[in-house]
Amino acid sequence: MKRTKKRKIKGRLNTIPSISRGEMSIRKEVEHIVECAQAGEGRIVALGPLVLFSAASGDAWMLEPDDGLAIPLCRFGEPLPVNLLETSERFSVEWTHTYSIQDDCFRVLDQGSGRMTQIMGYPTRQIAQAIGQLTKLNST
Repeated sequence: MKRTKKRKIKGRLNTIPSISRGEMSIRKEVEHIVECAQAGEGRIVALGPLVLFSAASGDAWMLEPDDGLAIPLCRFGEPLPVNLLETSERFSVEWTHTYSIQDDCFRVLDQGSGRMTQIMGYPTRQIAQAIGQLTKLNST
């Protein structure tokens, strides 16, 4: 069963201060993080309640840390389809995976097939730090 979660967009971490709420776009951030993955660049972006990251392997993911939800955006440099609806106030994502991070291992469970995959080589420490910052910001 795929889960769809709706949330208000709150803000953005680690960005240029001059970007206004009206210029924020999850879809644009998804496109940017996919471009980073395709270029083999590791990048981590916290956006509202989400964390997006790319890895040198050409992979990119979007995470929703509160519920441990995830969706792959790019695999080995190939963009993947994402069911994302976005307005200026809300967004909805059709989450396809759940995830956990344990030390250097990124684990994902495909909700459709029930298949568990363990991935090494992602910047798990930095992802966990971004999630920690996001949790602090959203709890205040």
